Amino acid sequence: MINKFNRKVHLDFHTSPLLEVGKEFDEENFKHCIKMGDIESIAVFAKCHHGYCYYPTKVGKMHPKLDFDLLGKQIKAAHDVGAKAIIYITIGWSEKDALEHPEWRAYDFGTDDPKACWLGYNNTYAQAKPNDVRPGNLWLNLCVGTEYLNHLKALTEEICERYHPVDGIFYDICFSVSACTCPTCVKEMAEKGIDYTDKNLAKKYYKNVLLKMLKELTSIIKNHNIESSIFFNGVSETELDGVDFSDYHTFMTHYEMEELPTCVGDYDKLQIKSKYFEKYDKPLFGMTAKFHHGWGEFGGFKRKESLKYEVANCLSLGMGCVIGDHLRPDGKMEETTYENIGFAFNYMESIEDYCIGTKPYCDFAVVLSRDALVNAGMTAVLLENHIDFDVIDQNSVMSKYSCVVVPEGANPTEKVIFKLKEYIFNGGKIVIVGDSAKLGLTEDLQYEGKSKCDVDYIQFVVGEDFFINAPMLCNNSSHIVKANGYKTIAEIKEPYFNRIYKNFCGHFNTPNKSESAIYPAMAIKENIIYLSNPVFKEYNAFGEYYIREYINNAISRLYSDRLVKIKGLPSCGRIRVRKRENEHYAVHLLYAPVLKRGDAFVIEDMPDIYNTCLSIRVPEQVKEVVLVPQNRKLEYLIKDGNCQFMIDKFSCHQLILIKIEK
Repeated sequence: MINKFNRKVHLDFHTSPLLEVGKEFDEENFKHCIKMGDIESIAVFAKCHHGYCYYPTKVGKMHPKLDFDLLGKQIKAAHDVGAKAIIYITIGWSEKDALEHPEWRAYDFGTDDPKACWLGYNNTYAQAKPNDVRPGNLWLNLCVGTEYLNHLKALTEEICERYHPVDGIFYDICFSVSACTCPTCVKEMAEKGIDYTDKNLAKKYYKNVLLKMLKELTSIIKNHNIESSIFFNGVSETELDGVDFSDYHTFMTHYEMEELPTCVGDYDKLQIKSKYFEKYDKPLFGMTAKFHHGWGEFGGFKRKESLKYEVANCLSLGMGCVIGDHLRPDGKMEETTYENIGFAFNYMESIEDYCIGTKPYCDFAVVLSRDALVNAGMTAVLLENHIDFDVIDQNSVMSKYSCVVVPEGANPTEKVIFKLKEYIFNGGKIVIVGDSAKLGLTEDLQYEGKSKCDVDYIQFVVGEDFFINAPMLCNNSSHIVKANGYKTIAEIKEPYFNRIYKNFCGHFNTPNKSESAIYPAMAIKENIIYLSNPVFKEYNAFGEYYIREYINNAISRLYSDRLVKIKGLPSCGRIRVRKRENEHYAVHLLYAPVLKRGDAFVIEDMPDIYNTCLSIRVPEQVKEVVLVPQNRKLEYLIKDGNCQFMIDKFSCHQLILIKIEK
């Protein structure tokens, strides 16, 4: 079912008790900005990180310089213009509660003395003097294994009763602590016979603490309104600090994936997250913000075209979009912000019905690594080579995939390993990288350990076609395998010696020996390719063009007949194809180069891209090919089951519908 509230704003309101609150709040201004921004849902604050509430409360404390029910007025104004009002409650950070109830604070894990220190930020906090400059994003952490959970439950109950029926609750900072050794947690673990000095056991215990929080808060909300949306922010991860998050996922009514690409320069991170969470068949939302840099930045603005790109990126993954803002203390909404948001959301509204509710149409898949940097490198390599991909999990139907990549550091479950072995046995094509050889997916690869070289070099053997016919530096040296019966495509050249004080050569890395190592860099046997270097980690760290093409060379040996082929789209461009059964294929083209400005990553230029040629395998009978929202029909050719057409020009984003006969 298509979610009808796809365009959201998350309106932060973390406001010091020293400031007057709400003096300029005007319901008409609030409603005007919602309409200007083309917004269907807005998050408004019940309680913020300073620890104060923005409504008359008997459980918490109302902001000392607020004298009316700001939350209630915001909810009413949103409803007056047909928008949902999602109520925000902080969990992990609440300054007032942490100062008044030190027994509610979370403690850092420490094996020598678990009580010796609070979490890292709290150490900074504890040592600070009143006139020291306070770093950004610095808050005391709270533990929900203490009586603090009862406070949260009472607050939730009060809000659900006062504003019945609530449209939804958004809890924030829910998973910042993976193992807590506060006095309460230590006492509880000791009573249960758990060794609290063992971090793995402490993390297992705290996972149950968090599950208890999720169950009890969810139960309160559902008892008041079964239709309320519920989201605990931070849950949209596969794991964090080695803790498997899958047990948390089922409590959510939807998933919001908080990524501010201007902070980290990763406009592709939503790819893996969205493909992973699609399996739950719940509404998905990409979350970005209007700020130039990070959350809570007053006076920071992105270009409206950048917001449009980010919104289109969400739609290309079948997701709705959340754009973050921060309300001024006086409560007045800034019209410039909502003009920019409206520019992006107007575009989204014009095409969203063709995008939300679609399913991915791709025949390439990956297994996730336990290392987020590997996943980032893998995502970049594949998308820059215009390969869309799914994420394998234990419920995946493997027969739908023409090729699968198992990157370095993969940590699949036993069920997924079984599926991969069965896939290989049935002729499925697979690329295995680095230490993932030790998963035992095939008996022909015998893993022998990590190379002791600090760097090494990759060189294609004579007769293999590659644009560089010389040793290529890899800063992350290889893993060693015996590849029985495999053909060597590329060899490893080891350095003369590692760079140490007594043995070094030149400025950086030692050059390679002329002879090849006894183990391969790239080897192939029928439907399996093995790459010994951790190439995805390498590409993420160093971004070498030749490493990207080296990986693409390996993949292309197995995945030559691609489901989607494209010419004329630069590496910064993205192509994704999604499908609505018996209706259409939604083809998304995106292009916007990411530039570094200071310490922020921005999208500034939106150049026109000309003469992009596409070929997409379509088994159904094609009715027509149409540009949206232009509603302009394209000429197309059906050849060998592929629908072929050309886009003469596009900028930023173009949606093409391949409509099919029912």
